Amino acid sequence: MVRLPAVAVRRWALWRLPRGAAAYVAVVTVLPLPALLAVASTGEDRYRLADLWAVLALSGCAVVSIEGARRVGMPTLVDGRPYKDLVSVWLFATALVLPAPYVVLAAAVLLPLLVRGVLGASYRRAFNAAGFALAGLAAHWVAVEIAGGRPAAAVGAASDGGVRLVGALLTAAAAYELVNVVLVTLAIQLVEPETPLRVALGDTTTLVTDITALTLGLLVAVAWSVSPPLALAAVPAVVLLQRALIHDELREAAHTDAKTGLATAGHWLVLAQRHVERGRRAGTSCGVLLLDIDHFKDVNDTWGHLAGDEVLAEVARMLRSGVRPADVVGRVGGEEFAVLLPDTGVVEAATVAERLRALLAGHVVPVVGPGGQQGHARITVSVGVADTANAGHLISDLLASADAALYRAKAGGRDRVEAGGPVDTTERLWLSHVPAAVLTRRVVSP
Repeated sequence: MVRLPAVAVRRWALWRLPRGAAAYVAVVTVLPLPALLAVASTGEDRYRLADLWAVLALSGCAVVSIEGARRVGMPTLVDGRPYKDLVSVWLFATALVLPAPYVVLAAAVLLPLLVRGVLGASYRRAFNAAGFALAGLAAHWVAVEIAGGRPAAAVGAASDGGVRLVGALLTAAAAYELVNVVLVTLAIQLVEPETPLRVALGDTTTLVTDITALTLGLLVAVAWSVSPPLALAAVPAVVLLQRALIHDELREAAHTDAKTGLATAGHWLVLAQRHVERGRRAGTSCGVLLLDIDHFKDVNDTWGHLAGDEVLAEVARMLRSGVRPADVVGRVGGEEFAVLLPDTGVVEAATVAERLRALLAGHVVPVVGPGGQQGHARITVSVGVADTANAGHLISDLLASADAALYRAKAGGRDRVEAGGPVDTTERLWLSHVPAAVLTRRVVSP
């Protein structure tokens, strides 16, 4: 019997999750086994070896379609942004065409293979594989109960498809999507309780992607029931759709900081400039906050850079939860963050800054050192505030004013808020590495 070292087990990324989230992930990961036994009790002919070649063929189509799209590149998953793929095309088809055990087998083999390099932590890959297995089992059970047997096998025997058969297929698709969405949404809510439910549920693009995948999976199952080679016709379509999804993911990833999920410095600048221009045309003010984590170098020196990344991610999460959806939050330096507040003057911006400072003040982040030692990193931030009414509508001046205020906050003892005023041309520009064309672009009134 192989035993894992106790230190190695304690350092599993799973244990860094909140206790309830870790327990939930662990339970969901092992749940397909008892669920499989429950589904197997339906009395269906479950273990025919003749079906083995079918699961191999469908799994092979999944590998070809997903791997064929990897030439575009693969995005890096960041928290708060679900990875969109079309694996469900083949898993849903498997759930309709094959006995229940093969549904679990396909999920266990395909998911860890196809999402490698995207879902970094092992528990994420295991959780996703288990989630898809449970969704497939739910779809399989619903279809069998309504159609009175494997629905795909009944297609050839039904001259018009039959209302009952169509109902079974559509209900199975709904069951698959419902189980998948509930499992993922609950996981997000347990890991990040502050995440709004509408965000955890996913956007319209995610829903459309899921519906597209299930529709293609249904067509693959029907084609397979008529003639298995017909199912191969879906491979080129899935490859093209997956490439389009990956392209969108890569474009979004280029604008997203991998460690925090916030806007990168360059993308934040572009968004901030748009809001400043819009505010100038509308005659309204925009506020800017620059936040710097106090003594962040001590965290890296004491606990290591992985612990520092945990602190960065926690600060980013709290910043997102502490501002409006319309506000733009970005990571603009190693431990420096920026918040653009549309339609906000300096007084209101300072109020927001003080609220964020108080929210973060003394916040404790559990960390694990390089040797496995556990501890806590305390967070405080210094904040500089500026607005366009005082600093002007040139983005470089706005940032210089906020940066000068941030400098005063740090010089005054840290863990405090300072507001900036009109910009002195001798003040330094904190974003000197940003292209001059971006920083010096002035607003032209229409």
